[in-house]
Amino acid sequence: MILLLTIFRFKLNKYSWFLIVLFLAIAIFFHFSRILLLKDIDKKIQSSGFKINLGSNSSSNNSPTITENEIKLIAEKVTVRIFFDDNNSSIGGSGVIIYQKDNNYFVITNNHVVKEENINYSIATYKGKIYLAEVIKRNNHNYQENDLALLKFTSKENYPMINVSQQSLKENQIVFSTGFSFQKNLEQSKELNYTKGNLIMILNKPLIGGYQLGYTNLVHNGMSGGSIINQKGELIGINGLGKYPIFGNPYIYQDGVKIDEKQAEKMSELSWGITIESIKNFIKNNEKIKDD
Repeated sequence: MILLLTIFRFKLNKYSWFLIVLFLAIAIFFHFSRILLLKDIDKKIQSSGFKINLGSNSSSNNSPTITENEIKLIAEKVTVRIFFDDNNSSIGGSGVIIYQKDNNYFVITNNHVVKEENINYSIATYKGKIYLAEVIKRNNHNYQENDLALLKFTSKENYPMINVSQQSLKENQIVFSTGFSFQKNLEQSKELNYTKGNLIMILNKPLIGGYQLGYTNLVHNGMSGGSIINQKGELIGINGLGKYPIFGNPYIYQDGVKIDEKQAEKMSELSWGITIESIKNFIKNNEKIKDD
């Protein structure tokens, strides 16, 4: 509107009019291109016939590598913001839509994201809609269990679910991390944070909390529960532990075996996530998401 008022207020030469028309044409082109790309992403996700295949180790080698822009759009659609308000102070984290049954959508996240009990958590989607979240399953704060929780929200809107990778992970492969990070004012961003890096360590046995994937991506506070995605746009795990933790020593194996100081120092230089296999094991006995 300001641009239009400025145009009518001043007389413009032909060259100026040409630049204005060109600018508007480019803006319209990119707007509709993004809409078409989003629709294409929906088709790609839905055409896979995705279900959480809890008993299969089949490979997804036939899945094509997609562009980084497409990966960003997939992440934007399947990653949700989890939050609650307490005396105007907002805290929370992130989650990933992993399953749908009728109008019910199931979201995987970290247990520490929803650790406060007797709290009404909310879920915000990429469409700007906010839903009441129900905590379906959590690990009761036991560090010998995986740092996972399962949430549910109900909606008549259609939301895509992320494809789950069945392919073996390889060290040094490129991975992408997403989530809604906290800003300097301690408020959670409503814009999805997206970081690119490499998977450096794949532990044979998990750390406390179930962490096995060490990667170079920056994972900020608030990105816990967000997705770790491969170059095919598939979920390989979720975030949960950032670099250089301030409190405690998280570099202890789940069976209680401690890691030597030199190795722990190297591990602290990486962010850590929970594998998709651990996520499958966490949810497979849950009656509320079993297939009919």
